[in-house]
Amino acid sequence: MPTSKQPSHISEYNYFLNTYLCPLLSLKESVYSPKRKTIDERYKGKFIYQEENNTVCFTNKEYVISEVHYNKKLGEDTIKIADNIIDCFSCVSKFHLATGKKQADYYSDVHKETNYRMAIQKGICDWIIGGRNDKVERLFEILENWSVQTYEGKKVTFGFIIDPNKESSFDTKYGDWSDFLKDDFSAVLTDCVNSVIELDKNCNFSSYLSITENNMVEEYTLQKYLPLRFSNVIEKYVSGERVGIFLLNNGDIILSKKGRAIFVKRNLKWLNLEYDAFEKAFAEYFDKNPIVPGLLEEIFASMLDVSFSHSGGIIAVVNDERELTKHSENELPILSESDYLLNEKTLEQIYDNLTATKKYPNREVKKRILKRNVIQSLVKSKTFTELDRKLRCELISLDGACILNTKGQVCSFGAIIKNDSGSSGGGRGAAAKKLSHNGFAIKISTDGYIELYINERKEYSIK
Repeated sequence: MPTSKQPSHISEYNYFLNTYLCPLLSLKESVYSPKRKTIDERYKGKFIYQEENNTVCFTNKEYVISEVHYNKKLGEDTIKIADNIIDCFSCVSKFHLATGKKQADYYSDVHKETNYRMAIQKGICDWIIGGRNDKVERLFEILENWSVQTYEGKKVTFGFIIDPNKESSFDTKYGDWSDFLKDDFSAVLTDCVNSVIELDKNCNFSSYLSITENNMVEEYTLQKYLPLRFSNVIEKYVSGERVGIFLLNNGDIILSKKGRAIFVKRNLKWLNLEYDAFEKAFAEYFDKNPIVPGLLEEIFASMLDVSFSHSGGIIAVVNDERELTKHSENELPILSESDYLLNEKTLEQIYDNLTATKKYPNREVKKRILKRNVIQSLVKSKTFTELDRKLRCELISLDGACILNTKGQVCSFGAIIKNDSGSSGGGRGAAAKKLSHNGFAIKISTDGYIELYINERKEYSIK
């Protein structure tokens, strides 16, 4: 972390890395290196590179400034995005990154932070095209304006595919395609779920694309790393060097490449959506607490589905579900007998047991038994990975928690967790934290934000 002993330009650089860039790339905080470390000759002229031991180095092109000790290889696109972003930051930073000379003034801290956020966006825009291009940045500005407007009383959606290798034949004599997007009559085109507009590298019209072309909807395999709602259109059209940009009706902007959702811009902040960033959080945990292969990928898929449905939910994996059902004479268990789906007792036995405790009115007991009966009828003893993905999303969205064991068996959907008195962070956050004491838990809020707790500590977030 920056200290008062650091030169001003180093302190500013580290602040930007640790506040903006590292969270975007799901890296832990960079560590300042007081000794000037020489840049590896192979990476001269780069703001970021990764050594053979996987340590990530941030430079000012003169020497290494900070490092992140990492245990995995960063992807080529991640390196390019980061390099572009730091390059853009170097243009708006208060001090020159190499000389330390003052090169800009800010009216206030708010002005400074705004410039930092725009450096992130500009760096992403330059990466999309493969070089500096104001057209993509202008497209984002138009989409952000639409995100807070309505057309005929409804929120507007847009879907675009940018192909940097295409040149449009669109006649720009009377204006660019982006000029058309500012007008109300553009609002009815594309829904980003079934239809998109393909643009060239200058964001001019190339073609209209729809999953219903030729009056047919092709079969496709759901991808685990994509939100369910956009899986078809991304799978079909976002390949090669093409980049997908989708404005959703809640104001989110999704950025997709190579068949994956990479970033989302939510409430003015860019967030990382890649599976690799999620998986990194479990690097140490799974060494001691293995789970069945394939389960984490399916959990990630459902996490995205619930996030983009904005219904909210909790997904927890517990090492020993029996710990949740223990109770004493004076205290009810964390997980109710009626919510525990692996309970082999009949509905009548569970009803009698709950009634005998006299903790609930009879009508409440009947309601709980009915809920259990319905969920059991839907789940049919299937594991989490065997369940239909859309059904999973809907069941996770029930009020309460989805609880799984390490084998992927469903312990509960819609479980009401008894939280400790005085717990903070809201009911859903408190429940996720409590469940993670026995494993890990993911809290998905109704605004789409995601937090992962492992052993009651927050280890990852899209927030």
